[in-house]
Amino acid sequence: MKNNLHKGGNIMLSIDELDTIAKIAQSVGSTVLEMRDQIQNSTITKGLPHNIATKADTEAECLLVIELKKHFPNIGINGEEGSRFSGTDGVFHIDPVDGTINYIAGLDFGISIGLEIDQQFVAGVLYFPITKVCLMGGLSLGSWCNGQQLKPIPTKPELHQLIVGYEYSTYHTRDRDILTDLSVLAPAIRYTYLLGCTTFACQRVMLGNLHAFISSGTMSVDIAAAVPILQEIGGIATTLDNKPIMAIDQPLPVLLAPNQHIHQLLLNLFAR
Repeated sequence: MKNNLHKGGNIMLSIDELDTIAKIAQSVGSTVLEMRDQIQNSTITKGLPHNIATKADTEAECLLVIELKKHFPNIGINGEEGSRFSGTDGVFHIDPVDGTINYIAGLDFGISIGLEIDQQFVAGVLYFPITKVCLMGGLSLGSWCNGQQLKPIPTKPELHQLIVGYEYSTYHTRDRDILTDLSVLAPAIRYTYLLGCTTFACQRVMLGNLHAFISSGTMSVDIAAAVPILQEIGGIATTLDNKPIMAIDQPLPVLLAPNQHIHQLLLNLFAR
């Protein structure tokens, strides 16, 4: 398949290419579900006790790499489980099983494939194998959920009405994150959900079930797909101090909201 990507000026990705990425994610998702009952006791830790992976994580990443390199040979890969390939036409940031603890427990988890060009996230696919929800979007392509185009979410609630998803980082210790972030957030809004899966929380924002998503520290592999999908429906994705989310190799505290009004409410809250 010929890649329709350009550096500088307009960055293009065809709907057909985006659909190809979605089909890859769906195929790997079926395999991951089939493996779940076989890997209950095969978890490994990655530095901290709550940062874990399973055999399904690593095998799913291998399958994603094989298929992505076959269809997009000039695009590099940065994988959650360690896959690293350079490329001339950007980088796919992939998380083969986002929400591994959810996956083991039989709860919703996601497969995330996001394309970055020159540190900007320009297209993405999120697939949720249990519910078979597939979100995809790219610059100037719009955003889609199972074939239906997503629309902007213009709602303007007050701060005390907000329902927000929160995710504490598994890349470093949790204590400070919970004590600082939740002590600010929880008393000021209606409810705070801890969903155990960054991509699932982002899905809930884009479908209008949550007003926003906040993470104390997320990596490019976790957020690369969600950012362009959200932005294509008028959503805002920044760090918690209102800086652009860039593709860098360290966890960033992030805020995703479906519109400027909600985004500003939460920025103001954390700036107090």
